[in-house]
Amino acid sequence: MNFEISEINGDNIKIIKSNEQNQDLENLIQPYRNKIKNLSKVIGYSETSMSINDGKLESSLGNFLADILRDEVNPIFKELHGQSIDFCILNKGGIRASINKGPVTQHDLFKVMPFDNKSVIVKITGRDVINLINFINKENKSHPTSGIKINFDENKINKILIQNSDFDPKKNYFVLTSDFLQNGGDNMFFLTNPIDKYEIDLNIRDAFIKNILKKDTISGKKDKRLNRI
Repeated sequence: MNFEISEINGDNIKIIKSNEQNQDLENLIQPYRNKIKNLSKVIGYSETSMSINDGKLESSLGNFLADILRDEVNPIFKELHGQSIDFCILNKGGIRASINKGPVTQHDLFKVMPFDNKSVIVKITGRDVINLINFINKENKSHPTSGIKINFDENKINKILIQNSDFDPKKNYFVLTSDFLQNGGDNMFFLTNPIDKYEIDLNIRDAFIKNILKKDTISGKKDKRLNRI
């Protein structure tokens, strides 16, 4: 059996030059393109590699992050409320990546803390500070802290310093943390019913980025601020 072509149909399709752009599509993509460019921007240089997992009760990265967050938020708290932050606590689980030695980009900080947590300061009693310290003792994890030094003798609390002064259980203390933890995240229920709460409209990751931009060169280390003998 032989077949023959009996009819051919065709449409005229206009060919657009490859360098011509659809302006509507470009307008849609442009904001995301700019965000991607910003994420790749180098914001500083790290002299050391820092990890949340290089210690038991403290870590080089945890110490670094808690210190710079307190440095960044304390002036704001002083200006708004005329008070100073006594110490800071974050959670190990909120730190999701390390910072390698060398150039540091905004994208690195998004990997370190991918969550949009805000800064919160709570005024808590000395009893709740003891609850916080007992929690650290029991958890035995490197939750980032700054402004507080605790020495454990095995499982017993041996010495507590806050702002280099002896802890006074009769005093109230101003504690910097995240909104996630203040709401009881990671079982930190001792932060949920403070005497007072002061919300700071500052994303914690943005505070890290802002501080690193100012410093240019950064480093972190363990200094036995939380220590067990």
